[in-house]
Amino acid sequence: MPATTIHFVRHGKVYNPGHLLYERLPGFHLSDRGRRMAEATARYLASNPQTNTISAVYSSPLERTRETAGAIIDALNGVRADRGQTPLELHTDPRVIEAGNEFRGLRIGHGEGALWRNGNWKLVLNLYKPSWGESYRSIAARMSEFAREKVAQ
Repeated sequence: MPATTIHFVRHGKVYNPGHLLYERLPGFHLSDRGRRMAEATARYLASNPQTNTISAVYSSPLERTRETAGAIIDALNGVRADRGQTPLELHTDPRVIEAGNEFRGLRIGHGEGALWRNGNWKLVLNLYKPSWGESYRSIAARMSEFAREKVAQ
């Protein structure tokens, strides 16, 4: 039985002039630099014989992830066209989304940052067991479920 390899790729840099923790918020797109990052990743994947045989591309429903995945699909479809293969299409799956976080939409950092406001310290009592959002076990479980399902397919 042939091995199945799953590549997890993080989205490129996001346009975020307010320096907010955008987490799962809609409306955050790739910056110019982020588009270049996505295109560079796409070129690498398409030019490498070990990766240009990718048979499916999945993304979270967020704009920035769909934009990054779109660049990858465009590059891979050029290779697929040369081989006479059908083009890839983007599939979205909510399980591959970022971790949930109670600081979403807030600015993190010194001074005015959300970590320094009264009441927010309770959210960061234990860095090994996040009290500010989705647990590491939850993230691992949903990502593992996704990966196992895709391998089985």
